[in-house]
Amino acid sequence: MRKSKLKIPIDQIFPDPDLPRTKRANGRRENTRSVRSKRDPVVLVTDSGYLLLAGERKLSAAKEAGEILVECTVKEEVTEQERWELSLAEQYHSSLVPAMDLGRAFMEYRDTHEVTQQELARRTGITPGTIHHYESLIRTLDPALGERVNSGELTFKEARSIADIEDHARQREIAQPFIEGRLSSVHVERIVGRAKTSATLTIEDII
Repeated sequence: MRKSKLKIPIDQIFPDPDLPRTKRANGRRENTRSVRSKRDPVVLVTDSGYLLLAGERKLSAAKEAGEILVECTVKEEVTEQERWELSLAEQYHSSLVPAMDLGRAFMEYRDTHEVTQQELARRTGITPGTIHHYESLIRTLDPALGERVNSGELTFKEARSIADIEDHARQREIAQPFIEGRLSSVHVERIVGRAKTSATLTIEDII
């Protein structure tokens, strides 16, 4: 896969129709899982211009700043697997999909290509620990709370910590004051830690 760095006219770059578009949370709180990426846009040379494979956020910033050219990583060819990897990285860095959907996307890619979390991390630039956290939401978090994560009522940080509790009923109990806005994310690790060591205490007793 040949690639190079070039400054490309912004009006010659067009979006990938297969790339998921940004979804905003409908809940009362913004989901704080997003990671702002400063990576250069990645484009694929086509007969009609340059197809944007990753880096939508930086490209949008350049447009808003009134710039005419933007530095890009230019690829002359890309396999379907490489395109999938670029899409996963773009979804993570730009928060293009909700956290639960991203966890499923990681798992689907790894099942399809039979790779470890470490190998996916190497291919996307996302840390193995981060991939593990997203996938753990799918494996261990109560599905009803997963819906709360996607709606923005429960943050990724809160869900990641609460998922460490095995019992789904206990997870829902611990999550309730965070969903209601009575507790903020800064308290979640302490609350979950106490819930683990004091299984008989109610969430109100723990608070």
